[in-house]
Amino acid sequence: MSTDTHISKIARCAVAALGAVTTLAYLLVFLAGVSTRAAPLEGTGTDPRIHLITMTADLPHYDPTDNDGVAKTVYFSNSVSGVITMTFDISGTHTLTLTAGAAFDELEQVYTSTTQTWVQPITYSVVDTHTTQPNIIYTAARADGITTTVAITYVRDVTAPTSSIAYPSAGQCISGAQLAITGTANDGVSGSGVQHTQVSTDTAAPWRAADGGAAWAYTWTLPSADGVVYTLSSRAQDNLGAWQQVPPTVSITVDNVSPSGAVILTPSLPVYQWTNENTLDAQWSGFTDGGGIAGYQYLISDTIAALPLPGAAFTTTPGVTEALADGEWYFRVAARDAAGNWSTTHYTGLFQVDTLSPTNVAITAPKHISATQFTVSWSADDAVSYTVEYSGTDYASWQLWLTGVISTEAEFPVPATESDYILRVTAYDHAGNSAQAQTETHVGAWRIYLPLILSNYDPFANGGFESGWAPWEHAGELAQSRTQSQAREGQWSALLGDPDYVNRGGVPVGSGRMWQSFTVPDGGAPEITLWYHIYTHDVVWGQNTEKYYDSFEIYINSVDWSEAGDPDPDDPWRETRCRDELSTPDTSNPGLVFCDGKPSDPTKSDPPTDLEWKSVTLDLSQFAGQNITLYLATFNRVDGWYNTWTYVDDLSVQE
Repeated sequence: MSTDTHISKIARCAVAALGAVTTLAYLLVFLAGVSTRAAPLEGTGTDPRIHLITMTADLPHYDPTDNDGVAKTVYFSNSVSGVITMTFDISGTHTLTLTAGAAFDELEQVYTSTTQTWVQPITYSVVDTHTTQPNIIYTAARADGITTTVAITYVRDVTAPTSSIAYPSAGQCISGAQLAITGTANDGVSGSGVQHTQVSTDTAAPWRAADGGAAWAYTWTLPSADGVVYTLSSRAQDNLGAWQQVPPTVSITVDNVSPSGAVILTPSLPVYQWTNENTLDAQWSGFTDGGGIAGYQYLISDTIAALPLPGAAFTTTPGVTEALADGEWYFRVAARDAAGNWSTTHYTGLFQVDTLSPTNVAITAPKHISATQFTVSWSADDAVSYTVEYSGTDYASWQLWLTGVISTEAEFPVPATESDYILRVTAYDHAGNSAQAQTETHVGAWRIYLPLILSNYDPFANGGFESGWAPWEHAGELAQSRTQSQAREGQWSALLGDPDYVNRGGVPVGSGRMWQSFTVPDGGAPEITLWYHIYTHDVVWGQNTEKYYDSFEIYINSVDWSEAGDPDPDDPWRETRCRDELSTPDTSNPGLVFCDGKPSDPTKSDPPTDLEWKSVTLDLSQFAGQNITLYLATFNRVDGWYNTWTYVDDLSVQE
């Protein structure tokens, strides 16, 4: 926060601009009072007529009426003795007389003329003791008694005028290109009046004429200065030529040079590096200015822009401590001197602050499995790396498995001992904040049974297709591929069919299929779960044609692809199974265990129908301890019209 001292300095510097406006107002008033000189004024009488009264003297004198032949007040200075002569220019019917009243210790005098026009001087000897001579009467008269009279007051003025500087005030700091110096001048109640005022901008500078009289102004073109003190003076002269004896002075500081210097900014937080510390201690040094630094404006924002800016904070100390919100920030600072000049803006950053730990941390694994490895998946929001650990009944502490990985899935290699496992993931963000999640499920280790050893035990593997195709095999008339476009978990899934086939007449007739042989665990209630996602333009069963068209189907062990490609239209199970999901398979058809597709509908769809991701779990209890082959296939039957394709992902065997 700024102190009262700095606020007052700012106010004074602001007044500098207002002073220029005030000066212009004074000048306009002064100029408005100037008018063109009219013809000389004369006495009220016309015969006789006093045309002019001219004042001359060998001492300082002043006639404000400019010799007009009227009643008037004139001024003289008798600091030394001298002579004042008043010359009257008179016309009229002669004989004429001029009677001058008593003044300056001289008696009344009468002068006579026999001419129609008459110039008569009247002389007074004035010594330094004479004072003001008020209302001296002068009468011009004809012989018949007609007169014209004027009165003249002689005012003694031996006092010099005074002046004062109104703006700027003493101690003020000034910046800019020009300064309007303003003030007033006065010659007192009985003075002859101020003739003009002069201004000096330093003790060694010459006097310069100001504009105006009682209110005067002078515009000073400021020198280039950095905190230099100048002494301003003014002096007035009256109409008798007397100068002010003791000019007033005002000392100001001229500073129109901005603060500069080799500025060093020292922040407490790292730059261009994420941190979970949010307290910024910023210090700076190196700002210099001839008039001194009044304070600093600083701003914390997510962009770089020049200061000063409205609303930015101000401090008088070269350092601040601020709490930063999460985000990316720059720190900017600029110095201001007492005259209001601003330095260039200096900045530091980028400060990258993150005080929040990752959220929605999760880790998943099968509940039960008998295999040499199984898939573990994890995820979190605002995480850039993960560490995965495991523990279990055979371990007294957590064991490190994966450190600093960016992947979100891996195959966990089960040690060759029978045990239950607990897995835990720690998620880390850019700033090192961390959060943990632990599986609530216990995973049994794979168990080897002698009957399975004797029957060539082969566990199910690569249910997420993350490790290529193996041990899966694949073939068919429709395309078979691994793809990253529709993975449900991880990065890969299998695709049976092709969405790019020409929908009307360009789809191969047949199937795209894949299969894997494995050993079903001998224990518990073995089952297999898988996820699939069907897109189709067609239907499973044509009600009008009574033909089978497109479907996704699962077989175990027995499959006749020629029969599968052209099923018996009298087979009620297949049509019912694919139309009404989750019907119990007919044990008379042991090969086909699952079928799905678009329910029978006389309307084809374009664009394709999206049946979304679904899961199916198949009971393998009847195959416990046996080696089986699992087949998955997408069929396009009858003709090359209306395409169908299926994505398959996340197959896992549990017991």
